[in-house]
Amino acid sequence: STSVSGNMAPTHRTAGGRLVDEAMDLKTLLNRAKTERMRTVINLELQAVVQELEGREADVGELRALLLKARRQTVRALLEREISSREAELVGAQEVLSECGVTPAGHAATPLPAFCWRSRSHAEVALPRFGPGSDTTLEQKMARAEPFVLTGSRLCGPSVRRWTPEYLAQAYGEDVECTVFEAPAGVFRYWNEANNSGGYPFPEDAHSRKLSMTMKKFVECAFGPGRKAPPLGMDDARVGQDREHLYLQSALVQGVGETLVGDFLQFDWGWATDVASRVGWDELTSNLLLVGQRGNVTPPHFDEQENLLAQLAGRKRVLLWAPKDWNKLYPFPLHHPNDRQSQVDMRAPDLERFPRFAEAQAFEAVLEPGDVLFIPQYWWHHVENLDDGCVSVNFWFKHSESEVKLPITDQANVALRRNVERIIAETAGVKNAHALLKGVSQGASDGSAEWEKVVATTRDLLRHVFSETEVINDWLQELTAGRFW
Repeated sequence: STSVSGNMAPTHRTAGGRLVDEAMDLKTLLNRAKTERMRTVINLELQAVVQELEGREADVGELRALLLKARRQTVRALLEREISSREAELVGAQEVLSECGVTPAGHAATPLPAFCWRSRSHAEVALPRFGPGSDTTLEQKMARAEPFVLTGSRLCGPSVRRWTPEYLAQAYGEDVECTVFEAPAGVFRYWNEANNSGGYPFPEDAHSRKLSMTMKKFVECAFGPGRKAPPLGMDDARVGQDREHLYLQSALVQGVGETLVGDFLQFDWGWATDVASRVGWDELTSNLLLVGQRGNVTPPHFDEQENLLAQLAGRKRVLLWAPKDWNKLYPFPLHHPNDRQSQVDMRAPDLERFPRFAEAQAFEAVLEPGDVLFIPQYWWHHVENLDDGCVSVNFWFKHSESEVKLPITDQANVALRRNVERIIAETAGVKNAHALLKGVSQGASDGSAEWEKVVATTRDLLRHVFSETEVINDWLQELTAGRFW
């Protein structure tokens, strides 16, 4: 037999069950093994555990399928308890299976259209997927601000697959004006003209155009026979070049029509508000309806609220980057019209200007009708519509921390960066702040007493969070490098 020395004994423990812990321990041992024979023995044991995990994942999948068909409340309650119990023992299993090269059951990979973005440096990591009855696991992930996909969700009730563009055109209030964006190349970079207190040049072709029209008019323009659309056989790589792209993004407000109000009332509001309350979120602020064409792309951006993105019709691909990669996506300055968006052109990343982008690790989720994606606040996300008639609804929740705990979290660090940038602008003036922050990134001073005062005040502020001068210097570099030109 092969013995394992004491210094190789793993210490990793997950919140999941015995099998997950065994798999993690075996992976650790495999990485530490010094001989080929030892690696062979450990790998055989690991494969046996992986096979058992696959079997248990498949069992949970079958229980989820039964839950979707169950009509009696007593049966549903029994199934939900059994699923919850089994999934509690499988916490971390999907990550283990993915790392071992196994595609989780029920989520086979499908070829992506050519217009989809792919990393040139890191393979995208698939987000974990959970089915109904996983509330305990989901709440743990939400509390830790970890994104995931909930499959087979009842959040949007019978509106899943019902809310197609054609249905919305008939059911939506005829007099209600919706917000629609137009982007000739299909890349919807949004802007806030009122936010341009920095006086940045902003040509018309640098952003999407905002329109207003009824739902019926939008559906006719975006999906009707007279639209500017490519033939079905067109090379996917040309989708963004040969059509007029429209994207409806409108708040669900009063006046949407009696039919849609009836659908809206059947959403599972109890689940949404209960889960939000248990993880410490504030109230629901709004719902945004999104209806778009195939090939529509929303470049990387982050939001300052928690987001449950429910997919109702068509497929949508979402790429996410963690808040710790904030500086690797080079956000526009705070007082730029494109605030909270990345300066990196995903179609042709300029790695000379934005070298750290190559280090950013993307996470991936492909959403199908009935899926709900949790996007934590301050997580970057890039969105691609894979089908025509792609319909989604956002559920936005505020989440304000009652107190800042040290060491600060990655999300709190993003908030701190934005607050420091805001304070500098208020102290030095918005236009002066750009030159000042550019100087900080280059380690240069303009020699003025005002410049030195602002920088000194900023450092004093940061000493409440970071004790070491070197850490503060690195933090200021991360705040400014590559963002101010």
